[in-house]
Amino acid sequence: MRVHPTVVDTDIGSDVDDILALALLARAPEVHLVGVTTVYGDTRLRAQIARWLCERLDRSDIVVVPGSQETLTGREIWWPGHEGVGLAGLEHVKIASELTATDYLCQAARGYAGGLDLIAIGPLTNIAAAIRADSAFA
Repeated sequence: MRVHPTVVDTDIGSDVDDILALALLARAPEVHLVGVTTVYGDTRLRAQIARWLCERLDRSDIVVVPGSQETLTGREIWWPGHEGVGLAGLEHVKIASELTATDYLCQAARGYAGGLDLIAIGPLTNIAAAIRADSAFA
């Protein structure tokens, strides 16, 4: 079985679909989940949710990076929800902020030299920013 290094770009939080996808990918034997970038709205809180889940799945090796808070058009894509409600200890989850999502995505793409899978399950703002930042990204 070929294992694919993978990054998930997500707007995790308002409903269960993204957290379920992340949980499945973190445990899938054919996927080597190396990173998660978050997009749209409170991306730091979204990153805390992703990190919280990774810790509970014993996958603290997964890099989690908050990304762009707004879409490129400025158009709101708001979904009503209660981000993080019910996740015990979420307020104590630490997120490092040395990298931007754009920088991380470009570094990961270069590091895996065309072998990186990218699963985008939110607005494509981080992806567009990475394409703009590095012509070799795509």
